[in-house]
Amino acid sequence: MLRVLVCSVALLVASSASTLAKKEKVTPKDPKELGRVAVVPYRERGGGNEYRQVILDEVEESLTKHKIETVPRQEVSAAMQKLRLSVDNEEVLSPEQLVSIGKAVNARYLLTGVVHQVDFQDVAERGVVVKLPSARVQFQVFDVSAGLFQDDLGRTVTAQPQGLGLRKSESQRTKAVQQAAKNSMRDFLAPYAKRR
Repeated sequence: MLRVLVCSVALLVASSASTLAKKEKVTPKDPKELGRVAVVPYRERGGGNEYRQVILDEVEESLTKHKIETVPRQEVSAAMQKLRLSVDNEEVLSPEQLVSIGKAVNARYLLTGVVHQVDFQDVAERGVVVKLPSARVQFQVFDVSAGLFQDDLGRTVTAQPQGLGLRKSESQRTKAVQQAAKNSMRDFLAPYAKRR
């Protein structure tokens, strides 16, 4: 009898844990249910913040096109300053710090990421080796209420925009960063209709 009782309790606990885990991963399908979303500046590996503005612009534009309410950039910056936080170079924000930012700006989700690499890579095209711009960007979704990154929505993408000619230039690198940022958000934006 005790054995049956222990097995029943174990099954109940396992089923409850499974239900809780599923609840944490549920993403609202309506942008209004999603609430306000804050974009925390992306980190750049290797230091600097050369592409931070480009990525913030691209992410915010994509959210707006999908009718997702974003926290104004100035509000996020003010909250981070008040909390004495910055995203310089290699500094990684802890989940506790991200929760504090989210609560300060009243956002359910924080979007952030990492620019891993921006460079020119040798690519063979029709027997000729050309240098094409390449950017590798990681997109991350942090659920403030759960205090966790939603790994199923995060994505790392390498982009090499085509048709940019053979000249190496900074604008080509910037286009690669924009393309990688946009592509990395695809899974997160999929449930939301694009505004026409």
